[in-house]
Amino acid sequence: MKKWKSEMPRTHATEVTPEMIEWAVHTSMHTYVSSDERWEQARKTGLADEELLDMVRCELGISGGRSTPWYEYMAEYKGGQDPAIWLKKYRDMERYGEMKGKKLLAMVRRVMEVGVPAFGGVLFQEKLF
Repeated sequence: MKKWKSEMPRTHATEVTPEMIEWAVHTSMHTYVSSDERWEQARKTGLADEELLDMVRCELGISGGRSTPWYEYMAEYKGGQDPAIWLKKYRDMERYGEMKGKKLLAMVRRVMEVGVPAFGGVLFQEKLF
């Protein structure tokens, strides 16, 4: 699993990159205490799509946001029935790289390295990209 540094060096970004979206997904999946342990258990057992969706909803809570290592952007998210994660420029209402629905689940599965349980307890890691 990619190790995201808790303190990445601050830098400027002129456009949203895949790394920025992955960072936003990873950090948004760690909003509560003991999230590392919950994700480790999910990696060991695998989660069906509905289970993964429930976990994403719980990890995101109602809504929130975090500053990013890129000066111009912040990561925002919302849980509930239609969870989503996106990047936003400060003082700008436009959402960049918004992930929701099946696209969000696929990205969470990839970034958090959570497979799908298969028959006999064997994990199957989906190839998404």
